[in-house]
Amino acid sequence: MEYGKIGKRWLITLIVIAVGVIAGVVIQRIYFNPSTEDQLEKAANIINKKCPVMIDRETRLESAVTLPGKGFQYNFTLMNMVVDSVNIATFNQEMTRLLLQSVKTTPQLKAYREREVTISYSYSDRNGKFISTIVITPEMYRQK
Repeated sequence: MEYGKIGKRWLITLIVIAVGVIAGVVIQRIYFNPSTEDQLEKAANIINKKCPVMIDRETRLESAVTLPGKGFQYNFTLMNMVVDSVNIATFNQEMTRLLLQSVKTTPQLKAYREREVTISYSYSDRNGKFISTIVITPEMYRQK
């Protein structure tokens, strides 16, 4: 299935559900410890105990990992996609736009913004083949 056929509604649903399911745990943990890196590691461990988990009928969260320099990455599988049918440039452009808007405006992600966490979203197809990683940096979400 080509990315353009999925539609904005699916992407928005993916973002909202992923944020709702995952961000609450991460954000609660971040506020209770001055070390962002330690809290991100704890959050990843909590999330990983629940993985894999279906976010919606199209998307499965496989895991979360911390990255150097206050980075946090969510690893997803797009269950109905095959990398060969995805227009990667369009996928990257649209997902970056949607994810950036979500990071900028979602109240549950306020702790990420305050702690200047770089948030990465990595996507693989149903066969485990890498599609893309979208990286949202503090410089990106601080821009108006």
